[in-house]
Amino acid sequence: MPDVRELRDHSPPPGEQVQFRFSDRGVRLKPLVKPQGKDMERQNADAGEDMDIDETLELVWRQFVPEIMFKAPNKRTVAEGTHTHMSMEERLNSTTALFKTFNMAGIFERIQFRVIDALDWIALFDRLFPTGFNVSEGKKQNYNSCLYFKTWQNAMARLSRPHVRLVRSEVLQHFNKLWWLPYAEQGRIWRTDVVCRPWTELPGFSGTPVVHIAFNERFFRGPQAILLRRIPKTMHPLAEEEEEEEDE
Repeated sequence: MPDVRELRDHSPPPGEQVQFRFSDRGVRLKPLVKPQGKDMERQNADAGEDMDIDETLELVWRQFVPEIMFKAPNKRTVAEGTHTHMSMEERLNSTTALFKTFNMAGIFERIQFRVIDALDWIALFDRLFPTGFNVSEGKKQNYNSCLYFKTWQNAMARLSRPHVRLVRSEVLQHFNKLWWLPYAEQGRIWRTDVVCRPWTELPGFSGTPVVHIAFNERFFRGPQAILLRRIPKTMHPLAEEEEEEEDE
């Protein structure tokens, strides 16, 4: 996986740039007692402890999308690759614009999706950007290997509770502008399995594990708006049986 620390110098297009002004409102990160030693100095720098609250959050927001896409799951075998068509370079250069489109032809071959309301969207935000306190310490596949997530948790731990609420409220405003995201669960960012209700698979039932995508109810315009890469039409045996039964 490429070194996402390179994203410190990554500049999204103007329309996707986010700037925070919490320092102007008196929000400060509490100093942490840092273990000494050269190795720990490197870890502290990697975690963004040399930055103020605004720089830290802007870095987190820039890293969020590329790291989520780096974690896109593999298919059943290594030879089949990942569920996304995006190259490593495309993922490294991705911005929040990726999550503001229904044209997924360059991202996925097939998906299964649900449209989620405002409350479920906030629950998704809570999993991807937790408070930093009262967070489950259970297994978090993908999360703990994401630098954005560790930097975010580090920042939340260094803020007072009122400031945590203030910061998360503003970050949520940006999060609410996204059209879709992987349907992250408490223990993993990406979920894949064979489609079942209430999920809908596109472009049709395959009988194979497919990524779970959550669409933001605020922007969803119907499944006809979703564009995926065209693939040869092959029907899964179970789907063929269902079609035969309907014909009878």
